[in-house]
Amino acid sequence: MWGEGLTKSHDGEITQFEDIDLTVSRGEKLGLIGANGCGKSTLMKVLAGADFPDAGGCRTRKGSVVAYVEQDPKLPPGTILDAIYQGSTPMMKALRDFQEASTYASISPTPEALRKLEQATENMNLQGAWEAEALAKKIVTALLPNMPLDAST
Repeated sequence: MWGEGLTKSHDGEITQFEDIDLTVSRGEKLGLIGANGCGKSTLMKVLAGADFPDAGGCRTRKGSVVAYVEQDPKLPPGTILDAIYQGSTPMMKALRDFQEASTYASISPTPEALRKLEQATENMNLQGAWEAEALAKKIVTALLPNMPLDAST
């Protein structure tokens, strides 16, 4: 990703940032540190294409994806983990399938329900989803120590 001559002001009076040049190479991660109101979020929105600069421009390598997560994201009702599980990757599907199969098998432990739970468990193993779920819970707990993840934890 490249940003060249990026400038942004609000109402033409308050300059958030001026003439920023930056390059983020493949595999690099970008973090911004600064005082409240200095333009960190605005710059990230510009880089992600969610806002436009007053001057300058951004380019990304073909096939690249740039995402911006708002400071106060609009999440659907439910738990933090519910929001995480809405992802569309095979691992997220494995997590959702396991949750569904586990709930169903605990309510009605029929041979078919137990077979579906076994398949879902095997898929969790193949996707490495157990480790990912544990890591996600660890990260969320570290960032939000007073926030319950779900009813069972």
